[in-house]
Amino acid sequence: MRDTTKSVIAASWAMSLFSVKQLMNIVNSGESQDGDTADAFDAATQATGKEFNDDMIHSLFAVGDDLQREIIDLIGSSLTVEALNPAKLMELPILQRSTDTLRSFMPGTNSAVLVKELKNKFGVFNLVKQVPITMDLSDEPPFKPLSELISRALALEEYPRLWVIEGLGHYHGDTFYMGGVVPRKILGGEEYQNIPAPALTMLHAGIGMAFAQHLMMTVNHLSPVSEIREVLKEYIHLCHDNSQPGYEGCALESLGLISRHGQFYGETSPTQMVQIVSDELAKIDIDAYGYFWHGVGRATYFLPINFLPGYGSISHACDMIRSTAPDDLALCNAISGLAWGVTMVNIRDPEIMAHWISLQGEFLSSNDGLANGFMSGLIMRQDTTPNASFIEEYYNHDPKGGVQALWKTMVKDPGDLAMDRIYPALVKHKRLGEIFRYQSLDRLVDGLESE
Repeated sequence: MRDTTKSVIAASWAMSLFSVKQLMNIVNSGESQDGDTADAFDAATQATGKEFNDDMIHSLFAVGDDLQREIIDLIGSSLTVEALNPAKLMELPILQRSTDTLRSFMPGTNSAVLVKELKNKFGVFNLVKQVPITMDLSDEPPFKPLSELISRALALEEYPRLWVIEGLGHYHGDTFYMGGVVPRKILGGEEYQNIPAPALTMLHAGIGMAFAQHLMMTVNHLSPVSEIREVLKEYIHLCHDNSQPGYEGCALESLGLISRHGQFYGETSPTQMVQIVSDELAKIDIDAYGYFWHGVGRATYFLPINFLPGYGSISHACDMIRSTAPDDLALCNAISGLAWGVTMVNIRDPEIMAHWISLQGEFLSSNDGLANGFMSGLIMRQDTTPNASFIEEYYNHDPKGGVQALWKTMVKDPGDLAMDRIYPALVKHKRLGEIFRYQSLDRLVDGLESE
């Protein structure tokens, strides 16, 4: 019953953003094969969502749909016999979420941190959106040489440099599809061998985004699983075939980023699509499964709903991950990906990470996902913007609010390890792609050094 309610409301939300007439035409056309009510509205919603060509409209749909689904889940989890006890009233999930939302508007230190974090996210979002304009990118041949664009990107200020390079990778991957050419060994060719090392990780990540976006546009959560499986196999093949040795993971992780953001490929049920992709990857490639969930975690931080005050907290993104990750491997990878995003976006404001730890320290200390994601983010920054002043300042930050011990365990000590041991070893052995998934980086380095 709960799923049916969600599907009906999602369809209604899509209807309000598109048109009643269009939606009724879809429902009456018989596109739902099995007659099930939820599936009928689901099919109508997906077909309507495909018409949302505007990013803003699709983002509005995503926010509204996520909100209604979350509210229904919160109500469902609140309606228990025990919850009817007045003494337990304020413990109801729906009231806790409402309280968190109201608290975000109250003046004080915590609200200032939340505002700063949202400003940082909006800044990165706008920066990425403006890459085609900033770099004067053509949407038709002739395209400027990638080497020229990378040189210009590396000359930018330290903070935006990483995001612009990722955008250039996405653009470069797109140019092959614009020309109707299947990408083959596009970073393995001789002309790419002199690309500066600081550009390689995020360049590969951007190219992986292009592959994922174009392939995922050919399927959706209503497609036969056999078709989705073939798309995933082709994606894995493209990432390995077009990456330089040791950087494959950078590209593979982008599948999770694209899959979780429905607006990238016209998907109205990205959470459901994530579960389908997850199930298939677990069967065909367990390494790709880990990279995928890392990308899902990174994507969750940037979901439209997580730009809303109250909902737009890191803790809310963490809660979304905990409710969807199917196993410990997926959970650790997703938390690592989330911590990666938090670190990269807020590298100049360590108090934002400290605030997250203060809110969810008990859960975060139950595994090393945050520490792993932080190390990976720090390594990424060091590789892209070597010795930038904000790198060391971040992990040497002295937090307030009684989280000093957790900060040392999750941030300070991992930061020292990342800079002193992990990063030099990964560069030496050309394995930087490994930081795009959760694993013991210390143990990985032990194995590399013993070879």
